[in-house]
Amino acid sequence: MTTPLLARQPTFAAHGDHQSANAIAIGKIFRPPTLRQRWDATRSKSTASPHRHPTWFDLLYDLVFVSALAKLGLAFRESDVSAYSIVTFLALFIPIFWQWNHVNQYLNRFDSEDLTQAIFFLLTIMATMCLSANIGACMENKDFTEFHCAGFSWWYAALKLILIVQYARVWFYIDEAKPYLVWLISFACVSCLLWIGTGFATGSTQLVMWWISVSSDFIIFAGFHRTAWVRRVFLPLNIVLSEERLGGFVIIALGEMINNGLAAGVVDNSSDSETPSSHFHIYASIVLTALIAFDIKMLHFDVGHMGHTPGTTHAMRRHSLAGLVFNVSHIPLLMSLVMVGSVLEKLVTEGGHITTSERWLFCVSLAVSVFVFAFMQLLHLISPAVQRSIGPGIQLLVRSIFATLILCLALLEDLSALAMVAIGALLLTLIVVFDVFARFMNARATAQDEKMAAGLEMDHSAHKGTDALHVGSCIPPRRFSIFPASMAEAVAHTPSTTATSEEEEDRDAEFSPMA
Repeated sequence: MTTPLLARQPTFAAHGDHQSANAIAIGKIFRPPTLRQRWDATRSKSTASPHRHPTWFDLLYDLVFVSALAKLGLAFRESDVSAYSIVTFLALFIPIFWQWNHVNQYLNRFDSEDLTQAIFFLLTIMATMCLSANIGACMENKDFTEFHCAGFSWWYAALKLILIVQYARVWFYIDEAKPYLVWLISFACVSCLLWIGTGFATGSTQLVMWWISVSSDFIIFAGFHRTAWVRRVFLPLNIVLSEERLGGFVIIALGEMINNGLAAGVVDNSSDSETPSSHFHIYASIVLTALIAFDIKMLHFDVGHMGHTPGTTHAMRRHSLAGLVFNVSHIPLLMSLVMVGSVLEKLVTEGGHITTSERWLFCVSLAVSVFVFAFMQLLHLISPAVQRSIGPGIQLLVRSIFATLILCLALLEDLSALAMVAIGALLLTLIVVFDVFARFMNARATAQDEKMAAGLEMDHSAHKGTDALHVGSCIPPRRFSIFPASMAEAVAHTPSTTATSEEEEDRDAEFSPMA
């Protein structure tokens, strides 16, 4: 007996086995969507695979947003730095990020390797490219009363409509997801109608409605996920993949910055009149751009990222609110990186000279990125049982001080633009150096505490059954007296905070109700 082409099939497939899923899809034009992960019996963990990575469509979709950010950055650079251009930049960037985020959340939760899903993906890419084509028209005006961006608004509503249809298809096939999707589709329809109405307005009225729609997106986004979690209908996300995808968008913004640093193109040394010294500002700008991009990478992914250090719970696993804020905090970070890149391009193309407003834009944007990194550190939960030589409070203070210094560079009007960028890059590098030092000192303190705990465990075993006072007298002196003496034995019986590779994989598969 053959299976009907459109018949419903089991709504859950084991992940990690993508090859078998693809093999099933080859013989079928239409294949019902499946859940990529689900809750365990306690609803504290999900079955998310810690080994899952972005698909080829994820990477292709990222390329579409590479062009979108490039288009937005180009339009921003061609306009004068003013209140109108900055507000319009923010008004366009936030919907672009939300669209990328919504599609990635869909792909994180649901899987369907069939022709129908491929068509939806193709329509999504086309609509995103059409949305990007309207960016220049939105930025070309100079006054709030002339704001007109109907095309962008309608294409953004079209993207929401495509996603609503995809969720409706999932609702038809997966009974387990229906309580969650009923709320999601209802909220998404309200947002879609708001954006359609925004397109029909003109001038300052459209700008007001635009920001109402942007605000409603965030309110709906947060309110829906909170409602779904309280009603216990929330579908889990793969946290490992979510972190990797957010990091991918940061890489896209850094790529836009690097591209701006090469805006001057190839240096022509064929002419006798051209000397290396005449292109000094070009080479210097390229070096500084590379240094800033490298420092941002180190702060976000390596030394400055405390979410995966021993004894630390990542914000996305800590609490629903912490996960949501961690997700949204990427918006000011990404916008600041694109703005820094825009100023760096003008520095290259205009012979090392930029206006006062551009100086302020560079300093404020770079300082905002540092403040965001400091804020992200506060979202992670650090166990009080873990002793640190340099705690998060000191690191937060150091970052805030350096960010303030970067901000104050704009006040030095006698300082050349190239020197200002160089000092800003140097201050950013010093933050990285301090974080490397803090990571080394904290690792050293952790190793000493583990050694002390192991010694106490051996001492406790050797003197088992003796007087408790005698046992306490055998406690070796500690480097810091952070714990009271009564906690020394508790430290001795506390397992090591350094997780093994298997424990890390289990921890990565856990889920916190992050939007």
